Amino acid sequence: MKKLFHVFIICFLIFDIAFSFVQHYNTGLDGDMTGGIVPEQNVSKILKDPLGLNVLINDSSYANPNRYFAHYVFINIIVSFLIFYKILLHQ
Repeated sequence: MKKLFHVFIICFLIFDIAFSFVQHYNTGLDGDMTGGIVPEQNVSKILKDPLGLNVLINDSSYANPNRYFAHYVFINIIVSFLIFYKILLHQ
């Protein structure tokens, strides 16, 4: 009975992943994703000054304040995946 339950869960997950893939296959990238993979100029300002001290000291501004950790984590996930993928392919 337990084995049947595990098989059902695995089949359901495979079906759900395949269905989601078909749904989103032709969807374009939107939002912060493209600017985060290859950091744009305004995103690189955030990554260089995570506390926003440049805004206070030099009276400057930049887009997407309070988004440092979102961009930082996103960029590191993409870079880590690419490194893992490269290692996986060259074994």
